[in-house]
Amino acid sequence: MQNAKWDGCKDTPPTTCKPDWFPGHNFTHTVAETALVSLTSGTDNNCGPFYGTWLNYLVQNGSVPEALLDTAVTRVYRTALLLGLLDAACPFWALNRTSVDNSAHRDLALRAARESLVLLKNNGALLPLSASTKLAFIGPYANATQQFLSNYHGDNLLVNSGSPLQTAMARGLPVTYARGCNICDEVPSGFPNMPCTKSGDASGIPAAAAAAAADVAVLFVGLDQTSEAENFDRNGLGLPGAQDALIAAVVAANPRTVLVVVGGGPVSAPLAYGAAASVLHAGYGGQAGGAAIVDALTGATSPAGKLPFTIYYNSITARDIRDVDLAHDGGITHMYFEGPVVFPFGAGLTGYTRFAFSVVAPAAGAAAAPLRVSRAQLRRAVARTPFPVGALTVRVKNVGPVVGDAVVLVMVRRRRGPRAPAATAPVQALVDFTRVRTVAPGEEVAHTFELTMGVVFGAFRGEQGAYDAPVGEYELLVEGSLALSFNVAA
Repeated sequence: MQNAKWDGCKDTPPTTCKPDWFPGHNFTHTVAETALVSLTSGTDNNCGPFYGTWLNYLVQNGSVPEALLDTAVTRVYRTALLLGLLDAACPFWALNRTSVDNSAHRDLALRAARESLVLLKNNGALLPLSASTKLAFIGPYANATQQFLSNYHGDNLLVNSGSPLQTAMARGLPVTYARGCNICDEVPSGFPNMPCTKSGDASGIPAAAAAAAADVAVLFVGLDQTSEAENFDRNGLGLPGAQDALIAAVVAANPRTVLVVVGGGPVSAPLAYGAAASVLHAGYGGQAGGAAIVDALTGATSPAGKLPFTIYYNSITARDIRDVDLAHDGGITHMYFEGPVVFPFGAGLTGYTRFAFSVVAPAAGAAAAPLRVSRAQLRRAVARTPFPVGALTVRVKNVGPVVGDAVVLVMVRRRRGPRAPAATAPVQALVDFTRVRTVAPGEEVAHTFELTMGVVFGAFRGEQGAYDAPVGEYELLVEGSLALSFNVAA
């Protein structure tokens, strides 16, 4: 077992205590050593209790030179002075509630929540839903409010009337509600980022399955601060509690089920994703999270986001999470992992419309001769040195029926075959991206990506920041289609 956070540190002087799992990270072993290393390295402020608890004693007994403390205090106050925090006329003191909560900021919160949504599946064009569709909102997030705020948030009352259910009812949608199950059956008092004391209460599932007899069941599941938060990692990628059983019962009762998954990290639920007709991935949408989801479900907006991570099968947890070599032991992240995945990094449909992408660039296309970049040239290059083609212009045309956004990803990928780079090179890496907004049906817009050595080879930097890449052939792809090829020569 790990030591308790402050194991052995209840008494002073703190000569032998090892707080915060010191034996686990093996970088420092006592509070005196930790304080000395931290202050010497320039950590002037500590947002936790460490400095406040120990520094006074450590300076008094000589473990930490007073001059180090003086330097830290001087820099903290110098920063405060530069920001005007000590001035009576400091502009920050004039900020009030309306400085934060105003119409512009509310609009921005709603836009951010809408643009974060990722439509992963939409069989039979089940979405968007018509205004007359009889709906059943089911699951622990169907009527969630504060849970959408996630970790590290201020006081927010707007969210209390903005759950998906409350939003749907306020808009007059024909909707019924059944919770089915909780994410966690009992939340401990104090910090919410604690494990549940019990789980698996399935007593509400029969009522949820009965509610699923509506025209469409919208099932809201996911994670919250009882299953993921700072200082509390998940030990698996599945859904906590009885949510898997809830999904199975609802989908069996109504195959016309939309699965809305809320959470900050990947949720590996391959059976549920396969069984549901539509899958909408939602992060913690904040104060407007519920409204944004209802907008997407009803077609008020067209969800066009892309997954910012890979959704693996749960077997990935067998890999040692402490192994920070991303290429080691089968690899991790979309840059190095080559095994099967539930949904890849960058997955996401283009909402309720379709887009055609074409590339206008020198030496573009699969038939063009590969460009050449030497390793010596690459090592000498600085971040802003132009790539040989300089720029890549992408034309985006809406060939579908409704206005929508298009998220365009530009990736670099190593080629397979006899001239493939060494395995130490990333399988692929994100070069650049953009979001082209509100493109009308039939409209075509263009976006130019300025390609530099730093942009193309951003994932090929060593520990000292120098750009490098193994010899071999590479491809630059726009939305999965080859834009140009190049090779790195010795």
